[in-house]
This record gives sequence, C-alpha cells and structure tokens, in this order.
Amino acid sequence: MKSIIKEILVTNMTFLKQNWIKIGLAAMVFGAFILIGEWSKTPSDSTTISESTASREEIDVEKLMAGIKYAESQREDEAADTLIKATNEKELYDNPYIKHLRVAFNGYLDGTNEGVESGVSEKSESESELKCGLGSFNRDYFKSEFFIIETEKNDYGGIVAYIAFENNPDRVFWAWVYQYGGGDYILRGFCEYAALKPTE
Repeated sequence: MKSIIKEILVTNMTFLKQNWIKIGLAAMVFGAFILIGEWSKTPSDSTTISESTASREEIDVEKLMAGIKYAESQREDEAADTLIKATNEKELYDNPYIKHLRVAFNGYLDGTNEGVESGVSEKSESESELKCGLGSFNRDYFKSEFFIIETEKNDYGGIVAYIAFENNPDRVFWAWVYQYGGGDYILRGFCEYAALKPTE
C-alpha cells in the first residue's frame, strides 16, 4: 500500500495538489476496504499477493467518491443540522463547527497545527487558480476575528463555512470543517473563495 501511494505522489504531484481533498478521502476509504478485506480472509483463501495488488489498481475513483458521498449523506450530524438551521448569531457562533475554526487558526498560528489536517497548512492552488492552504495567506488574517457569511453541508461530510476576517475583509474564504466519528473536529480544507475588489 505504501509503495503504491509513494508512486502516485512522485508521478502525479500536480494532480495531487489540485485534488488533495478527494484523494485524501479516497485513500482513507481505500485503506479501510483493505483492512476489512484482510480481516475477513480465511486460511482457505487462495488469493495471491499479485492478484490482490492487481484488484486494488482497478478501483474506480469516481465510484469510490460517490460511495463516500452517499455514506456521508446517510450519516446523522446534529451539529451540522443545527448550524444550517441557526436563526441567530448565538446559535451560529456557539456551534462546535464554527468554534473549531478558531481552534484551527490558533493551532496554525502557534505552530502546533492542532485541529488542522495534515496538508491544509501548506500553500497550494485550486483547479480554478485560487489560493489554498493556510500558508498561502498572511498570518494576520488568522489573528483577526472572523464573521460567517454562509454555511452549508459538505457533500463529503462536515460543513463548509464562507468567512471573512474583520481586520482584513478583502477576501472571502472557504473553510471545510469535518467531524470524525469519535467527535473530534478537524479543519480539512481552506481556500480563497473570492478576492473582493474595493468599491469606488
């Protein structure tokens, strides 16, 4: 498994940078399928290593992503539902998804990256040439208070919050916060959504 991932990383770095969210989710689900498959094998299984490796290479990533999307759509997430239905600022800003944004920004600022998924701190660029990764932006953004413009459920779990920072309101950002099954939250994606032009 590690050698397959290493080959992909070496040969397709540009693809990975542009599609890191989808690939990360696919790798997690792929790893889970492999573990489940290994646990369910009996001593009478005659599957050889080469046959097993060949079948892994035939996985349809689009179908895998559709499976993740479907699974996440079936998962109950009371905190996300409450956030989407929030009718006042207290409900909105007291929501654990929104509170986690500050935890993640503080973790990035203090160098621990607490609450930030691996890779989200690194500079990158989206397919639409917008900047992504906390490291793509001046750290002063993350020291500022932020305000929520809109929230929505993410197809791959968790929520997406569109935010702007009070001290630097020149951009709108897209932040994806995900909740693991155990209840822990993680900032899974952060990109510039739009640069705002000053009005004349």
